[in-house]
Amino acid sequence: MKQLKGIVINICTTCHMRCRHCSNTDTLRDSRKIDAVLVHKCISEAAALGIEEITIVGGEPFDEFEVLSEACNIARTHGRKLCIITNGSWARDRERGAELLSKLPGITSIIVSSDLYHLEYVSEETVRNVVELCRLLHIDISIHASCASRADAKKVRNIYKDLMNCIFINTNQLMPIGAAKTLDIERFMLGEKIDSLMRFCGAGKLYVDTGGGVYGCCNACLGDETFLHYGNLYKTSLSEAAELMEKDGFYQYMVKAGPRGLKKLLEFSGKSDDFMHKYYTCECDACIDILRNIKFDDQLFNK
Repeated sequence: MKQLKGIVINICTTCHMRCRHCSNTDTLRDSRKIDAVLVHKCISEAAALGIEEITIVGGEPFDEFEVLSEACNIARTHGRKLCIITNGSWARDRERGAELLSKLPGITSIIVSSDLYHLEYVSEETVRNVVELCRLLHIDISIHASCASRADAKKVRNIYKDLMNCIFINTNQLMPIGAAKTLDIERFMLGEKIDSLMRFCGAGKLYVDTGGGVYGCCNACLGDETFLHYGNLYKTSLSEAAELMEKDGFYQYMVKAGPRGLKKLLEFSGKSDDFMHKYYTCECDACIDILRNIKFDDQLFNK
């Protein structure tokens, strides 16, 4: 079995904030959280598969601290790297933030979501508290900003410009999903950019939702259970799901080629004209639209 890039586990849908660009706005009031038994199963089986890094997402993972703590302990027991993606609101009080991190041994990295929308709820000072605490505790730290335009991305980089020499600050375009559907997001015509799309994407990381569903990438869960869906961990093992992914020639092609591989897919389908003049906000937006609307013969990728 090919080495998987990692596994992303969504431990909850809860979040005390209501950001104007939130992709999960339709589920935030569901108050769902993953079962502790399922967390143990995910991480233990991921370790058995040789997966090195576990990424924990939400909602806001720190809002379900008991589940988050359990995930950290299991990952540490198995010697896995553990990354948490968070809004950082738990560090408004620096001493309280330090106390919470002390109860989560084994964290190797934190990604703070901080952009013009998150900053309406979580101040720049609070984000800087997270950065300072992580650097003090030797936890890798980076900032991720989802932006509606290149101008907004420039504003975020300017806010944190003094940090750019010591931490990674990643800016990317918003997906037009959830609350972001109401925003004015900068778009590009696919035909004008398809040759310069990224070769890298998140495909190759298993994504597990709060109900145990396993998907080929984090955005696949936005569709129905036929779109890059590889079973449910309440009924199957992570190993069996990974085997289905490996046998899926179409999916493996996307893992290898990334968004730039969409050009060849459209040429094979004979439907390039249906998409080349459409406008998208980012590579993932284009990829999901194409893959939802065209059924590819898996034999094409097994030749």
